[in-house]
Amino acid sequence: MFNIQNAKIAPLWPINAFMAFMAITNRKQLHYSVFFVLFFISHTAASFSIPQDISRQNQMLLGIIDSLFVPLYFLTLQVVIRFKNRYYPIRRTVILCAPIVATSILQSLVYSGLLYSLDNGHYVVASLDWATEQIATGVLLFLILTGFMAYKRTGAPLFKTIQRYKADAVLIVASVLVQILLIQSSTLEQTILLLIPLALVSIKLNFYPSALLSGLTLSIVYTLISTRYYGDYWKDSSLIYIENLISYRLNTLISCLVIMLICEKNYAKRFAINIIKRKVYTDYLSGLYNRKFLWKKAREIPKETPLSVLICDIDNFKHINDTYGHGNGDKIIQAVSHTIKTHISPHDLAVRWGGEEFLILSRSPDEQYLDTLSARILDSIRQLQITLDGNIARHVTVSIGGCNFEYQQSPDFVMAIETADKLLYQSKQAGKDRATLRTLTQDTNVSASFAPVLPPAEHEKL
Repeated sequence: MFNIQNAKIAPLWPINAFMAFMAITNRKQLHYSVFFVLFFISHTAASFSIPQDISRQNQMLLGIIDSLFVPLYFLTLQVVIRFKNRYYPIRRTVILCAPIVATSILQSLVYSGLLYSLDNGHYVVASLDWATEQIATGVLLFLILTGFMAYKRTGAPLFKTIQRYKADAVLIVASVLVQILLIQSSTLEQTILLLIPLALVSIKLNFYPSALLSGLTLSIVYTLISTRYYGDYWKDSSLIYIENLISYRLNTLISCLVIMLICEKNYAKRFAINIIKRKVYTDYLSGLYNRKFLWKKAREIPKETPLSVLICDIDNFKHINDTYGHGNGDKIIQAVSHTIKTHISPHDLAVRWGGEEFLILSRSPDEQYLDTLSARILDSIRQLQITLDGNIARHVTVSIGGCNFEYQQSPDFVMAIETADKLLYQSKQAGKDRATLRTLTQDTNVSASFAPVLPPAEHEKL
């Protein structure tokens, strides 16, 4: 007779979760049936290598049941993904946890049926032990793997994220230490103090960092609890330890779900707010920022910051609109906007200043940068060949006015824009398709006349 109290089955649930996860991420290169056979062979071989008080036949049956995790997970995952749009705004949490919970429950029912057929009197407790073990450990391991894979996929620096939240990291570490001390208490060992700090930190973090953090911290305490209870169980063969372990697994699972739900709900809220901000601060036609965003950023600029301002204006744009229509004029605005975005640095700010005017704000301290940027924009736009009305190719040029200055206060910024605008006018008067640049000092008189405008493709400080 199969005796659950004497069975020392190797806990291979981490292999289950890890292998299922890797199979999902590499599903195009791996056939499911081949993967299942390989997993069953390795699982059964590992089970045979550990001395157990059960027959080889029962060990193979247990190996089959444990290996069922993989195909059942595939099936339940496909069902969950099919209805994923119904779970918003907690879609990621549902996709991550629901297949594991459903798979573990189905797997435990099969396991319970096996124990019942073998006349085992503890098949209910044993099936609950099996299900909660698969659920708790599967969710924890999937949280860790999902977090690491997300950082690997996006290339985001993990340690910079940790440095950014140093105080939160200290809080988590302290909570882990306190939780470990509570394990020694018979009355407080079921208390999960990690739930509070993890929930607070998850409000700040995005989904994947929060998943990684929750999985790592909760798994540490969970492993210690499991080791203690399994040690007591194997020593005394008392089901009270299994019941306590089941209770702690459920607590861990609830903690994970609460943390991830809080994180994803807040992430969805932040995402919605960012979309609204993007619409408020972005010009719909060009995809560049608008004036409102420029003034917002200008107020955030520290004093004594070297700045450069360029204003670009599309030449003969009114004639283009009148001749080819406003729809074709929009195409030209979009093409010029895209060209400007491709040439500015990540620290520059490109703004649609007016109808056919664009403003570039740069924090580059290099005075030569303004010359180089102007030359690149002029040359690239000259090479544009925009198709209008399906068959008419139109060449476009722009005129540029720009200046360097040291930001001290808001009037300096306004003066720089006025100066760049006047220099743009000088470029227009001199024949267009050129840039006029100068350095703006505190003694500059905005209404003063400027030096002769540079010819095309020539750039030097006035």
